[in-house]
Amino acid sequence: MGKRKLNIQQKRRITKAQQNHLSVNAQTGLVLCSFGKQAEVEASAGKVITCMIRPNLPTLVAGDKVVWQSVGEESKGVIESIAPRNTVLTRQLKKTGLNKPLAANLSQLVVVIAEEPKVDWTLLDTYLVTAEFLHLNIIIVLNKLDLGPIDIKACLETNYKPLGYQIFYTTNQDNSSFMPLTKQLADNISVVVGQSGVGKSSLISKLIREMPIKTLALSKNKQGQHTTTKARFYHLEKGGGIIDSPGVRGFYPANLTPEIILRGYRELHPFIGKCKFRNCQHNNTQGCAIENALETGHIALFRYLNLIRLLKNNV
Repeated sequence: MGKRKLNIQQKRRITKAQQNHLSVNAQTGLVLCSFGKQAEVEASAGKVITCMIRPNLPTLVAGDKVVWQSVGEESKGVIESIAPRNTVLTRQLKKTGLNKPLAANLSQLVVVIAEEPKVDWTLLDTYLVTAEFLHLNIIIVLNKLDLGPIDIKACLETNYKPLGYQIFYTTNQDNSSFMPLTKQLADNISVVVGQSGVGKSSLISKLIREMPIKTLALSKNKQGQHTTTKARFYHLEKGGGIIDSPGVRGFYPANLTPEIILRGYRELHPFIGKCKFRNCQHNNTQGCAIENALETGHIALFRYLNLIRLLKNNV
């Protein structure tokens, strides 16, 4: 026998009954980690529930606030809706051009660099531009200070600290080196980003109250190995939270226009909009105010070259 067809009034009654059921059983929660069609959700009481994600919902990420309800087993549930995001860190997939969210509802972005693997300054500047666009507070952490990264420290002190960026220096050889960073992270929701192998997971293990995070040594060619495959939210002892994101060898930000990229360079603010031509490419162009900033020492050469790469990659 085929299914009985419902009239409009019957459909309305069923929909209303489902909504009433949801309103009684629905709970708010925080996404700790999302993987495929499921997510780990922390309930308001602190219990972690494995939830299925409704097919009509957008991709969920660590930091998302959701409405869910339990189904069947006590530790199982289904996510019914997602709250509007304050912020979302997104990258563009190189092969498809699609945008992929990485973490949500952030107040701070922490970029970790180290002596090994070799610092990718273009990647660092790309993260800074993205954070400026999202209006996130920005922290730069030079990790593994015991390896003696004198040149890197000098570059940070000369080219980034004068721009107002907060810089912290940490090493596993000295637990007290983490104290200033711990204070800055308190009561914020921070996402930790950077190259594979710079020690993000080891760093977070020093900061959280949960079990230590699995870490791997650098490969023989000094390239980082991926220990974190999915972004995960951890609570901080002094309030707030921190999201450990997978390490990368390249980051392609989404939704960045040339104007947004220029605004991401703090030292160029006095020069923006002062080029002779409105369609100035800022590269061997007559009357370019940005090139004038380079010639007069207002921007370091390597930062300028990173800017040109960013502009070309986002055309």
